[in-house]
Amino acid sequence: MEASKQQNKSRIELFDNEERLKLIEEVQQRPILWDLTDKKQRSKARYKRRRRFCDIFRPVISSTIFAQFLVMGLSLGLSMLNLFFFSTLWTGLATLAFIVLLMIETFPFCYICELIDADCSKLTLAIFYSNWLDADKRYKSTLVYFLHQTQQSINFIAGGVFAISMKTNIEVAKLAFTVVTFVKQMNILEKLEKN
Repeated sequence: MEASKQQNKSRIELFDNEERLKLIEEVQQRPILWDLTDKKQRSKARYKRRRRFCDIFRPVISSTIFAQFLVMGLSLGLSMLNLFFFSTLWTGLATLAFIVLLMIETFPFCYICELIDADCSKLTLAIFYSNWLDADKRYKSTLVYFLHQTQQSINFIAGGVFAISMKTNIEVAKLAFTVVTFVKQMNILEKLEKN
């Protein structure tokens, strides 16, 4: 409970006052972000289906991306070792291109997960700052339901260990440098050259 309050507080802190005012203006200019008077969009069952869809695909995405991050970290580490210690000019260029492609491999999915989280935050603020004071009781009850549901962001977690985000993508790249440092500290390359 305390963690979710802290997460919601940190989400609100992501937006400064100018961004909040801009969001309010956008909602006032285009008030049909989610037309809660439309029965099709207001349907709680429809919203629950969307959430259930995410819940069904979350385990598949979680295990797949976790394996992809592990393989990418290992491949980056080995490629960096090859680049720093064994490559010539041409193999170094090919290895560098391979490293860039490895980083691009997970970038789109991490970026999309980051956008989904940001959209959840913006939707919560847009609902809260909408013109709900003068609305009828049914509209307000639906608004409260959507506000409560949007505060629970749609997170994707890789292998139940870490969140899928751009930060994670960068941390996996840092793992490659850790592998290189580890190999240097343990003098593994010198031991391989002696054998």
